[in-house]
Amino acid sequence: METKHVVAAIIRKGDRIFATQRGYGDMKGGWEFPGGKLLDGETPQQALVREIREELSTEISVGRLYEVIDYDYPDFHLHMECYFCSVIRGELTLKEHMASRWLTREELDSVDWLPADRNLIDRLKKEGFTLRNLVFDVGHVLLQYRWVEMFMDYGLSETNSRRIGEEMFSNPIWTDKFDRGIWGPDRMVEEYASYLPESDVTYIRQFMTDAKMMRGEDRTEIWESIRRLREKGYRTYILSNYSEYLFTLHTEGAPFMDYMDGVVVSYEPKVIKPEREIYDYLMNKYDLKFEESIFFDDRLENVQKGHELGMDGVWVTSRKMLADTLESLLKDE
Repeated sequence: METKHVVAAIIRKGDRIFATQRGYGDMKGGWEFPGGKLLDGETPQQALVREIREELSTEISVGRLYEVIDYDYPDFHLHMECYFCSVIRGELTLKEHMASRWLTREELDSVDWLPADRNLIDRLKKEGFTLRNLVFDVGHVLLQYRWVEMFMDYGLSETNSRRIGEEMFSNPIWTDKFDRGIWGPDRMVEEYASYLPESDVTYIRQFMTDAKMMRGEDRTEIWESIRRLREKGYRTYILSNYSEYLFTLHTEGAPFMDYMDGVVVSYEPKVIKPEREIYDYLMNKYDLKFEESIFFDDRLENVQKGHELGMDGVWVTSRKMLADTLESLLKDE
């Protein structure tokens, strides 16, 4: 029997998921989660992005794998991987489907699901799927930085500015000691001085003194979206790797801090992403559930760790991508 390998998108918004009614083929009229077949050489995530773009003229971010369905139809075996997904941009415009609906948990049985999807529906009914908590990293998500410009303000070329910055940030001590809350800025400079040229250390020492200037242009459109999402009933949190020294300087006076229901920064529990303990610390501190949360982070490994623990996630690749994703959550169905 032929096996068809397909992917399906479980698109969530608040307490609803997006369902479509097939508009073609032998199963026309049945309800399903949108998606389709993998092409040669595609990963499931790549296939899902392409299929949703083709079927619904919408760009999505693919989150965690929720379920794998194996089902025997009369003429073929279906292997279906089902992922939670978030809309980045687009209106979920129907191009191949007859109809669509946003369904609550209580409404899942109001449509006639295709047989293979029925198993997935049973799990969603049992476990629920409401998205309640929005969790944000800080750097390159809520804030942007101007560290290159800072070094250039000291008279360095862009090349040397980037070189010294990389010497600072790429050294494991930045996360293992500074973000973990073990060393402060003075001890960090001492460590750099033990192996870097004095000329470089002079600039690093000045950088640490002027560290507040590292904060770049305000991401006001993102902060405003978070404020509005909180008004709609979402709870909002910070989960970030940061030293106490820099976090205090960079968030001082930042409006988004007033929009947060809770904050976990690595220097407090002395654990860092992507270590499991910091994710557990957030959940336990604020009585949250992984399956009701979505994590926005600019580092893929941090998002993937969330997936392993049952938390959906969006890998933030640009300011505009994040702004568009949050705006999609604000739109009414």
